[in-house]
Amino acid sequence: MTEIAEEMWEDLVGTLKSVTIITGTPEVEAGNISSNSDVMPLTPPEKREIRVTVTYLDHSVVFKVKEHVVLSKVMKAFCKRIGGCEQEYRFSYYGNVIMRYDTSASIGLQDGDEIIVQPRQVGGKPVIYLFSPLPVEASVKLALAPQWDFSAIYPVVSIEKPGVEQAHHQEVTWRVQTQSNGDLKELNTGLDVAYLFWEAHTNPGSAAPKVSNAREGSIEAFNPNAALLNDDNSVVLPVSKVTPYLDQALHALGLHTEARTSFITYWLPSILKHTNIAFRFVPQASYEQAAPLTVSPAPDVVSRVFMVFQGVTDEEVSQWANATAKVREDVSFWQTVVGIDRERTLDASLFRVVEWGGMEVRPPAKN
Repeated sequence: MTEIAEEMWEDLVGTLKSVTIITGTPEVEAGNISSNSDVMPLTPPEKREIRVTVTYLDHSVVFKVKEHVVLSKVMKAFCKRIGGCEQEYRFSYYGNVIMRYDTSASIGLQDGDEIIVQPRQVGGKPVIYLFSPLPVEASVKLALAPQWDFSAIYPVVSIEKPGVEQAHHQEVTWRVQTQSNGDLKELNTGLDVAYLFWEAHTNPGSAAPKVSNAREGSIEAFNPNAALLNDDNSVVLPVSKVTPYLDQALHALGLHTEARTSFITYWLPSILKHTNIAFRFVPQASYEQAAPLTVSPAPDVVSRVFMVFQGVTDEEVSQWANATAKVREDVSFWQTVVGIDRERTLDASLFRVVEWGGMEVRPPAKN
């Protein structure tokens, strides 16, 4: 067998009867490496894989992920594994939210890294009413703490991002003209509406709002992505008894008939998915820190009613002894909890702002 040099090939090719081709590793100049053991075959980018751990509470799954594959496939596979829906969870890497179109390469995922999964809470249909004895043109600015992002607003106005020195990170401003029948004309859009609507998704991983000091003492920090329901601050009822109790409580908090009806019918489908319900109303001062509301000119009364609730199984009811007993108390105690002046809230001679909203808390999944 003879080796044919490259420069001889053109002259000899016409005389050859057979050719044997032997492949081998190309030679590398010794000066470029310290030893042959340093030479590693290169894996094409489309075939490179890393191992990534996806963790939700104490439930972890390891995935092999190619660099160019969008991570939405990992999200979908993980949610299928734990029996959930992608929209219910938020995936993050070192505190940064992973978008559906991200890849391991685009966000810098390394072999052995971990993706953290947290439940996504939704602030459902908070609505804002303005009532005045005479027509008033008012500015209504709603801001959100970093724990929340607007997911929907109506009438639609631009979502602004305040400067970094601000405690909140998103805000919207409506300009409205109050009407004698309680309706509003939104002046930016020209729309006639019964109320101003907003909805927000939580941002898991964001720090809780700072606790403010009031004359009466410290104000509870309401963190939307870690809303607290326990045996001391809640009531627990079987679903069959929730709506009568809820109507009485909302009436005690000064909500008019339309507001109570809208509140209950909006949340009823979510409530009916459970056997029992634990719920509480958040103190106004705490809620204000998570969603500051500024109305100009200043109203005589601002009443903001925000409910947080979760399902409770029959087996878990025994763990809520105080909350179960509290149902027998007069519902007027919620006025003190929330900080509502019912008489002024219903006084038609005053310029009043009334808001209601709520959020279902999804407790940690159990393996």
